[in-house]
Amino acid sequence: METKERPMPSMIEATKTCLRKYATFSGRARRSEYWWFFLAQYLIGIAVSIIWVICFIAQMAIWIKNGSINDHSHFDVIFMNPGLWLYAIYGLALIIPNLAVSVRRLHDIGRSGWFLLLFCLCPVLLFGSAFLIAYYDHDLWFLMIFAYLASIFLSVLYIVWMATNGKKETNKWGPSPKYYVDGQPEQPVTTV
Repeated sequence: METKERPMPSMIEATKTCLRKYATFSGRARRSEYWWFFLAQYLIGIAVSIIWVICFIAQMAIWIKNGSINDHSHFDVIFMNPGLWLYAIYGLALIIPNLAVSVRRLHDIGRSGWFLLLFCLCPVLLFGSAFLIAYYDHDLWFLMIFAYLASIFLSVLYIVWMATNGKKETNKWGPSPKYYVDGQPEQPVTTV
């Protein structure tokens, strides 16, 4: 029997799939699902950022017009901006589906989802080494170099893994979402 490839989903289909599987960490996700979802989030994030900036400019203009600009603290400038709250809600709402699709993507290439924790070390390494240097010993500069090099390596590894084609065969996380065997029904693969 011949192995065939399912058609690539569109950005809208991939985004719908990722949102439908909001907290589904089992199963597999093909490259197109991951990257289309990533692109959709990025584009929506740009739009939300523009709203944030427009709200900030409008807020400043109103305060300047009213002559009350000096009556507001830095806290007011930041936290009275509805665009900031929109951006925060948007970001928080997508943490779980981002983690879920990343884990499913790792499953598709035959890797455990726990590798995602390794990639989360990048900011910990950078901020941790900066903290040690700033507050304890300035002679620990080599830690910062190590942290930067390790972060670059882990970032490149993450991108390479996310861009790697999934395995055609069924693995311990389920059948391939991209390939199917001719003669079997061509249905979307359900998660385990």
